[in-house]
Amino acid sequence: MERIRQKYGSKLWVQLDIFHRDLVRRHPERFYAEEEWPAPTRVAECVTPLVVEADGTVVPLGYGFARQYSLGRLPEQRLRDMGPCWLTTRYSEFRDLCRRVYAEACKPSHLPFLNWYELIGLRSADLAG
Repeated sequence: MERIRQKYGSKLWVQLDIFHRDLVRRHPERFYAEEEWPAPTRVAECVTPLVVEADGTVVPLGYGFARQYSLGRLPEQRLRDMGPCWLTTRYSEFRDLCRRVYAEACKPSHLPFLNWYELIGLRSADLAG
């Protein structure tokens, strides 16, 4: 990454979303996996990032996240109107998914790092339904 930064400076931005498993184990709240959480009143308080896909579907965390967890579609609905409905109908299910994937991520592995966003996105499709 440092080589890319030296060669391209601010012309190219590279982001690598990996986490050390020890960090994951110590901070379940960063991965939406703690058992108890305050009741959110706004989506911005409980999940970031939100992604708007090419067809207007708004999903949590990353492109390709299972539609079962989507907030809705733009322009069929305004983003500010999607949030309250999602919080009451899908947020708990999203948290259940996160806890299951978190448990998987915390299992012993010979690999010390993991890409949380890739793993949760893949599992969202595997576990949807």
